[in-house]
Amino acid sequence: MKRLCFAVLARSIDESYPTDVLEGIITQAYSLGCDIAVFSMFDENNYLPENFDGEKNIYKLINPEKFDGFMIPGALFNDSDLRNELFEMLKNTGKPVVSVDYSTDLFPCVLKDEKTPFKDIISHLTDVHGFTDIMCLTGLKDTFQAEERLTAYKEFMAERGLKIREDRCIYGDYWADAAYNLAENIHIGKIKKPEALVCANDRMAMFFIERFTQLGHKVPEEIAVVGYDGIPESRDNVPTICTYKVPDAQVGAEGCAKLYEIVTGKKCETINLHSGFVIEGESCGCLEDNSENVREMRKRIRQEQICREFFRTANMFECLANAATMNDFIDHLQKTPYIFGAGDNDYAYDLCLCKDWDSLDSQNNYIKVGYSNQMLASCRDVDKRFTFDAKEVFPPMWEQRDVPNTFFFFPVHFNNRCLGFSVVWQSASNVVCGKTFWDWHKALTNGLEFQRTKICLESLNHITYLNSIKDKLTGIYNRRGYDKYADEFMQSAKQQGKKFMLISCDMDGLKYINDTFGHLEGDVSLRIIANGLSYVCLNNEICARVGGDEFVVIGYGDYTEKSALAMIDQFERYLKRYNDANDNKYTVDASTGFVICDINDDTELEDVLKKADKLMYENKFSKPNRHKR
Repeated sequence: MKRLCFAVLARSIDESYPTDVLEGIITQAYSLGCDIAVFSMFDENNYLPENFDGEKNIYKLINPEKFDGFMIPGALFNDSDLRNELFEMLKNTGKPVVSVDYSTDLFPCVLKDEKTPFKDIISHLTDVHGFTDIMCLTGLKDTFQAEERLTAYKEFMAERGLKIREDRCIYGDYWADAAYNLAENIHIGKIKKPEALVCANDRMAMFFIERFTQLGHKVPEEIAVVGYDGIPESRDNVPTICTYKVPDAQVGAEGCAKLYEIVTGKKCETINLHSGFVIEGESCGCLEDNSENVREMRKRIRQEQICREFFRTANMFECLANAATMNDFIDHLQKTPYIFGAGDNDYAYDLCLCKDWDSLDSQNNYIKVGYSNQMLASCRDVDKRFTFDAKEVFPPMWEQRDVPNTFFFFPVHFNNRCLGFSVVWQSASNVVCGKTFWDWHKALTNGLEFQRTKICLESLNHITYLNSIKDKLTGIYNRRGYDKYADEFMQSAKQQGKKFMLISCDMDGLKYINDTFGHLEGDVSLRIIANGLSYVCLNNEICARVGGDEFVVIGYGDYTEKSALAMIDQFERYLKRYNDANDNKYTVDASTGFVICDINDDTELEDVLKKADKLMYENKFSKPNRHKR
């Protein structure tokens, strides 16, 4: 029986919040026997618009026909235009969609309780430390989470009979700017210093402390600060952050369970993951927390530090950039997943490249939106690589397996040039694609672009070189090409004990044709001679135009006088067929002479050419003016 497969649209899954949400979704899906496909950009930072376009292109890979339903944790997307674009895309799929931890009228929503946990961290300030003058730095105005947390603050203050002051209610941005501004305004006295500050996420708490202490103040001595989220980085801050570990995994599990019920019409039990809890820290005046939960967080931090060290010492980009061939590139890539902590037994990786990803197309003629119809899964042994239709998304995803799997899809691009996509697939419920994976993948992408550029430069250099040794009019080699290959052929003939052959060919009556019928007709005649000589070069011989109407054929092998005469006879027959088929007032003809000889240390190419020329001119002077009709 085919497994249900749910797709999740995500962003920056190397961060704590999306990782927790996804682990909840995956754990719930596995309990129900479902597969998960996660389509994620690394970052929506659009300071570089072309890079932003390249990142969000991963969502174009989604084929709605292949999936049974969709989930989107909308709070992950800070860019409202992108969020709305993805909402519109999902609405048009005609498939069930659940919004996880984000309020919208478009789809059924699963939202976690924002108020109770936020009240718990504020109660730590009042009940443990006795603070009453508490300021709240919440998130973006008019967003669900920010408004819920601000409401929780106001309700808590009212419940405790504490004064609610509007100048203590500050909207932020979940990042540095708002936290820095607040620290500076308190420093200059524009805002009266509170006893304590509760921030709607850990990042703002950390940024506030950073700027406040830079300005000469002390935390927690002057202001006690607490965060919210419980991200691992809060343990590395100085001072460590007192925070609240939010049960983000639980809301992910509830979202997956709701989608399953909508798709199947069956009720299911939501698995019970951890509930939220306060993590004590030095930023409020507590000692550092050493509970089992915090020790587990520290293990994760240590594992990430080990991965970072692996990456730092692996010289991955340099190895990929130095790969002599794409097979070498892929071979090295296959050896490096240990860098980001991927296990051997429950993990696989594939790099899927667009058709002609390395083509010499102009700057404006390459894939920017979507993917090529045919894709190449290339991160395997050479004999196991396969091509597939992009509409299939990734064929191994639809194979029968004993256990459910999760497939993570990431964009492979350079600016807005789409090169392909990466697939990380695993049976484990934890998300291996952490911060080191981001760096690993960046090295992969830059290394691949370096390879593409190198391949293009080598191709262009080869084309330039070929143009330098080819005759523009006829397409055969010019004098420079003749000089190059004649020397090589003579050396090969000498080393292998083979005969060296040189045929000298001179077109008859070129001046007559040019003067009587024009130079365009003369050029056509020269091309016919070149085509005829190319026609008879069947054994790796080459032909060259070494003067205005002078041509040479050279080769090495088991030549005899008979075989050389047969080549010349074929050449003359070629010209006769052309003349018979064209009602020109002139014939295209040529005179030839040849030499077949052994090569030794005393053999000079010029001497061989002179002998062949002598025979060619004897042949020419023996003819009447056959080129005139």
